Amino acid sequence: MAIKYTTIALLSALAGILAYFASSSYGDYNALPRVMLAVSFAIFFAIFLISILLGELSILLFIFALYHLFFFLLPGMIHMARNIFPFYEVSFEYSTTLPVSGLVLLYSVSTFLGICIGLSKRQAAAAPDQIPARKIRNKDLFLGAMLLLAISIPCIAVSGIHVSRLADSSYDDSPLGLILSSLPSSAMFLCAISTFYLMRRNSFPSIFLFAITATIALLVNFPLSLTRFVMFQRIIALTYMIVDLSRVRLKVCLAVVAVVSIFTVFPTIDYFARGDTSASLDINPLKYIAESGDLDGLQSTLNVYEMVQSKGLSWGWQFLGALLSYVPRDIWPQKAYPTGVSAAEFAGYSFTNLSAPLISEIYVDFGAVGLALIPVLVGWFIISLDRRAASMGREQGHILEKFFYGGLIGYETIILRGSLIAIISHIYLYGGLIGMLSFVCRPRRRRIEPLPQRSIKEHALT
Repeated sequence: MAIKYTTIALLSALAGILAYFASSSYGDYNALPRVMLAVSFAIFFAIFLISILLGELSILLFIFALYHLFFFLLPGMIHMARNIFPFYEVSFEYSTTLPVSGLVLLYSVSTFLGICIGLSKRQAAAAPDQIPARKIRNKDLFLGAMLLLAISIPCIAVSGIHVSRLADSSYDDSPLGLILSSLPSSAMFLCAISTFYLMRRNSFPSIFLFAITATIALLVNFPLSLTRFVMFQRIIALTYMIVDLSRVRLKVCLAVVAVVSIFTVFPTIDYFARGDTSASLDINPLKYIAESGDLDGLQSTLNVYEMVQSKGLSWGWQFLGALLSYVPRDIWPQKAYPTGVSAAEFAGYSFTNLSAPLISEIYVDFGAVGLALIPVLVGWFIISLDRRAASMGREQGHILEKFFYGGLIGYETIILRGSLIAIISHIYLYGGLIGMLSFVCRPRRRRIEPLPQRSIKEHALT
């Protein structure tokens, strides 16, 4: 559909103004920093509208904009207006809030520029019927599903099945502990979807197999036993694999549901998942957005800024730690700690499991120059992936590709929230399982039998 960019610009400007005055209802601190955040809000609102109205895109850009609007910018503006931030109700000096707001604006402009560059290359989006579906034999998909089942069962036997995140207080965050705790849920999720595709043959054995694997998958993916980012990854990935999310009307409905859910469903799930039901359930969206530690993105960015001003840049050390997150600390004692943890320790917090949004991950390693350049690449890359995801989502087949893009879309929010070192191992594991499944289902080269030798006389007769 044709997009009127003038209308988008006007609506985005209005959204930024409304966000500013909405934050002002909570307090009158940090007026100029909030103006800069309001401009950033308008930029990401424009990205949000574009992601909804462009049918050539799936929901990678949609989620990217949604996170920055309602998890990062709007709560951050409210916290700045009160000058009271969620964790420990701390306040920050104007000498910190002003430059950080400027860095957020720089990040927003750079991201928008990268998205514009990506959108300008419209020829990069191939038509669905131009993308050949990779033919996967049923017996190969069955073999892959059984392999996923086989590696899950021993892990389930060791770690057990939990119905709550608090069921096991002895959480092991070592590489082996992460594998034992996370592998069954990811492997059985992929196993159940694989058997679902096999079930389309409508034979009794395939239906029975799906029933067994789906039951095990539900047990090891019990909602209250999963962290919220894993639970929503499963929901979003499954939705992408079943529904064409590039349809505009569907994205409009999804936008409404997502915004409402952030301030109602999220706190409700968190209330039950934490296991502390002694207090009464009180869902107050206005209080939640102003006081919840779930929306600590700007506070974490402020902490990272102060840490960098004191200790200097990491020059890629944090990124290297995320890249090699599976290397045990016993082997690599100098391995970086999660950015959010380091910043919280620097700030003197006793609770250190804080987020580190993408902007702070870039800044801690590469400073303001990184924020001017890297988001341009991020914006362009998201557009490229989103177009490909939309094409795959519209097509029948492409099972392994849908596994990949569904996982990427599902994990996008936690990648944006960070800390990367703290969460990247889960994504590596999920990607490794898809790689293993792809290897099992790889196309086989047909053996060509040599033609029988015939004499020159026989050739002449034919």
